[in-house]
Amino acid sequence: MSDPASAVLVASGGPALRSAARFACAAMAVTFQVFIAGEDAAYAAQAADAALGELARLEQDLSRFIPTSDVARLATAPPGAKVRVGLEAFECLRTAERVRRETGGAFDVTAAGAHPARDAITLDESDHSVALARGGAGVDLGGIGKGYALDRMAGVLRDWSITAALLDAGGSTVLALGAPAGEPGWPVAVGGAETPVGAIGRMLLRRGALAGSAASPAHPHILDPRTSRPVLAKRAAWALAPSAAEADALSTAFFVMSPDEVRRYCESHGDVSAMLAVDATRGTKVARFGTWHLVT
Repeated sequence: MSDPASAVLVASGGPALRSAARFACAAMAVTFQVFIAGEDAAYAAQAADAALGELARLEQDLSRFIPTSDVARLATAPPGAKVRVGLEAFECLRTAERVRRETGGAFDVTAAGAHPARDAITLDESDHSVALARGGAGVDLGGIGKGYALDRMAGVLRDWSITAALLDAGGSTVLALGAPAGEPGWPVAVGGAETPVGAIGRMLLRRGALAGSAASPAHPHILDPRTSRPVLAKRAAWALAPSAAEADALSTAFFVMSPDEVRRYCESHGDVSAMLAVDATRGTKVARFGTWHLVT
C-alpha cells in the first residue's frame, strides 16, 4: 500500500481556524498540524507539545525506515517467527487486519507489490506477538499509520481536557475532537490529484475522521493487493469513519474496490461513508455512499 501522491484534504479558512492556536511538526514524511480552540495560549501549547511528543514516539515504533522500530524488526524475521511488538504497533496491525478482512483484501499492509497470502499476519493477543507468513515480506503502515497517530494524539489531548481540536496528517487525514464554541464544526475542503482542493465541496467536521487517497493517470501508484496491478479507473476516494486509523485505511481500500463493493460496505457499516471520483465518458463522476453534507 502507498500513501497518496498528493493531499486530498486540507483545512480551509473560516472563523474556527482563524481563532484557533496552530502547532505543527514534521513526522512520517509529512507535516502534522494541531489546531486547538477555546484554551489559554500557554495551556494549549503544553497540550499540543504533549500530543506532538506522542507522535514522535510513535514514529520510532511504526516507521519501516527506522531499523530499530517494531515494523522494521518484523521485516527481518524468518517466516512464521513470532516477534513481540509494542502495544501501539500491535493495535495498528490489529486494525489493519480487521479492515483487510472486512474489505476482502482491498487493504493489505503486507502486500508490498506481491500477491498477499490470505493469512499473511498472525496476531497473538496473549503476548502482543506478530508472525508473518512470508519471510522478508515486511509490513508497510503507510496507509494507516498516520491515521493511527492522529487517534493517539487525540487521546493525549483528551487527557489534557481539550474539547475542541482538529488534527491534520499532511492534508490526507483529519480528525475532529469537538468544535470551537459557537461553530458547527471545523472547515475541511475536499479535492485532490487532478481535482482542485475544495472543488468537490467543503464540509464542517465536528467529530470523527475524514481521509482521502488520490492518484493521477501519469502516476497510478495505488495497487490493488488482490491483483498487484495499479488501479486506473479512479482519481480519488474518501472515507468518513469514527477513527482516523479506520478512515485512513478505508480511503485506500475504497480507491481499490468497485463502486458496488464500496456501496455494500457502507450499507453494512452505518458509521462509515464513502465518496469516489471515478473516470466516466465525460470527465470524472463523483459517487457518494452514506451521509455527506457538502457545501460547494
